[in-house]
Amino acid sequence: MAFRKDLWQRVGGFPEDVFLGEDTAFDAKVRSLVMPAFAERAKAAYHPRQTFRSALRQMVSYSVTDGVLGGRSARLFRNLARCLAEIVAVLALFYSPIPLLCVLALEIYFAFRLDWSDFPKTSPRKLAARLAFSLLVPWIVAWYQTLGSVTGKNRPNRQNFS
Repeated sequence: MAFRKDLWQRVGGFPEDVFLGEDTAFDAKVRSLVMPAFAERAKAAYHPRQTFRSALRQMVSYSVTDGVLGGRSARLFRNLARCLAEIVAVLALFYSPIPLLCVLALEIYFAFRLDWSDFPKTSPRKLAARLAFSLLVPWIVAWYQTLGSVTGKNRPNRQNFS
């Protein structure tokens, strides 16, 4: 999210009295004042210094926090729909492989839709990891966001225990 300093000041910055999801609370306040604008083809160029496992762990943490806070219900339902589509496609294998191929084609499209030009420069291992991450995300988000909303408990941030 990018914003101007005057908007930050109008909202009051990140709430310091919130233990979890201060960025989500900030985002909700901003959206109550202004409608965000999205640049369709914008990309942030960065090189994450995390492993596949740490990226999954971070996704779990975000999902549990969203569940505890009761936020991002549209994201939960979208990921539940993706899980359901994958289940139906696997069950339909008894009749035809076409539904599974369609689901895989959509997953490939959504995993790489903004980065088609980077394909020739990316190693097959990284492409496979990205596709695997894309296939795992809906299951992780659906499970852990639901778990967070049911238990109301979040795991402590490991960075705070150094």
